[in-house]
Amino acid sequence: MTEFREVLGAANQVRQPAYPGAFRTLIGGCIDEYWPARDGETFEVRFADGTIVRAHWWQDSIHPETADVIASYTSGHLSGRAAILDHAVGDGRVLYIGTRLPADPLRDTVLAAVADAGVRPLVTEAPAFVEVARRTSGEAAFLFLLNHSETDTAHIPLPEEGFDLISGKETGGSITLAPLDLAVVRTALADVRSS
Repeated sequence: MTEFREVLGAANQVRQPAYPGAFRTLIGGCIDEYWPARDGETFEVRFADGTIVRAHWWQDSIHPETADVIASYTSGHLSGRAAILDHAVGDGRVLYIGTRLPADPLRDTVLAAVADAGVRPLVTEAPAFVEVARRTSGEAAFLFLLNHSETDTAHIPLPEEGFDLISGKETGGSITLAPLDLAVVRTALADVRSS
């Protein structure tokens, strides 16, 4: 029994003095308490640009240390406290979201951080429900396109012409995917490098 307690203590110990423990310097702040929302409870979160959204589920009681506050709670027990931190770390940055934002504001917040990091979409006009990934071999590049919608057909302009390995057809400058359909478009590697 003693051996079990020693292992449990070593493996189930939260680093002190505050959450998120070892990641405190990474997020540029600490959290002294988690506040779960009551049934139906929501609270306002105001972004630096003045946009206000209603969050739910939980709130972190965040104390910024070296991070910038990009959104704060404007209602509830934590009104006036930080809700989202943005922290420069080395050549990158960490975005810490201390609540459950609605889908659109969450998407916009994450995609803004991704764009600021220089990440660009492989296919700029693909619908949100289409997943796109690129892989390369020694001679070719492969663009994987997956339509995750059960109801919507996706019309996707492609960055280069290619050959769809699934349908066995040339793609031209675009491809159409039925609901839950996929394509694997093979292109010459030189075309991908020049795009």
